[in-house]
Amino acid sequence: MQSLHSEDAITWSVFGTASKASLDNKKLWVQDLVKLFKFPKVSVEDIEINLWRKYPHPDTGKENGPEIDIEIITSDSIIWFEAKWNSPVNTKQGVDGNKNQIEIRLDAKEKLKKIILKKHTIVAGIGLS
Repeated sequence: MQSLHSEDAITWSVFGTASKASLDNKKLWVQDLVKLFKFPKVSVEDIEINLWRKYPHPDTGKENGPEIDIEIITSDSIIWFEAKWNSPVNTKQGVDGNKNQIEIRLDAKEKLKKIILKKHTIVAGIGLS
């Protein structure tokens, strides 16, 4: 699956292959990623990497909520990435259409904070520009 014009293909090529790596390689990979993005020091134990996971909508609680392009879960952290390889961030999100894709994910993170119970909950964007 390769195409420089498909966000999903690029996302899979980078993060999907990492999700299938051995645990030792995942630890090294996540450690490097955390350093690259200057995130707080997160544990690299119990790593799970998910792509395109859906969560309840933060405005309505219904199942049609944001799709998290990349989710990295460790023993003490959850990191969500919105991937924008060749397109802008959508600014017509939320019930009233007045939030962007990052804001709606931040709202979802806040709603889930009591359930997630992680030391670090991070939402970030990743793209070519």
